[in-house]
Amino acid sequence: MDDHHKRTIIYLFALIIMTVALFTIYTYFPVVTDNGGSNDLIAESNVSSNDVIAESQQLMGTIVTIEIVGTKTNAETSINSAFWEIDRIEKLMTTFDSNSEIGILNAEGQVDNVSDDLIYVIEQSIYYGNISDGAFDVTIKPILDLWKTKIIAGEYPTGQEINETLTLVNYSNITVENNTIYLNAEGMSITVDGIAKGYAVDQAVKVLENNGYTSGFVNAGGDGMYFGTRPDGSDWKVGLRNPENKSQSIVVMEISDKAVATSGNYERYFN
Repeated sequence: MDDHHKRTIIYLFALIIMTVALFTIYTYFPVVTDNGGSNDLIAESNVSSNDVIAESQQLMGTIVTIEIVGTKTNAETSINSAFWEIDRIEKLMTTFDSNSEIGILNAEGQVDNVSDDLIYVIEQSIYYGNISDGAFDVTIKPILDLWKTKIIAGEYPTGQEINETLTLVNYSNITVENNTIYLNAEGMSITVDGIAKGYAVDQAVKVLENNGYTSGFVNAGGDGMYFGTRPDGSDWKVGLRNPENKSQSIVVMEISDKAVATSGNYERYFN
């Protein structure tokens, strides 16, 4: 056998060894990532793939990833139920559907027979408006709409237009009575985008827990809830993605039964 054939055999053998090694590393040390929306979180499972069940779907304008740790019995049904819960909440609270509860409220200034979900989210929105002294305000939508309209037209809103529109921004002009929500100034409108996604994630986790799963996470484009622990009893390791090098994390958090939310100006943002 000449030297050329010997080198070829050696290269092929080395390639086989590397392939087996890489497959082993991927199988036993998986890292689950979510690349949708403005997601910046990387959750490391570090368990055998036989113990982890993970699926992703496009919901709420981003990629939602659900991962649970445990047996695969009933896993697919449980995960699909959690996705269904997120979809249900999105349909109640989206501003892109005039027939949603938020859509009706914005169009008519009130909405009757409201779901418990929206009442809870609105009451929480008012609470966070109070404790933030108005820094968090779900009635910001008229300002967002003004900027969107002007930017599409290739313009910027004037100071006068901004000041006039700001008169419609005041969360204290929202009233909740029984199962009816009112907007108390003509022209007001709301968006719960800053709180509804986190609420949907929390509700999805409850679905998983009600189905017997005590460990896992739901990550909706950078809004994640991590419950329980990894099978070895250690906390979840959640990395904050480096925007300049997405294969790296700039910080790694070890958490259990906690939520992490991120926001940035390099994926989805308004400039």
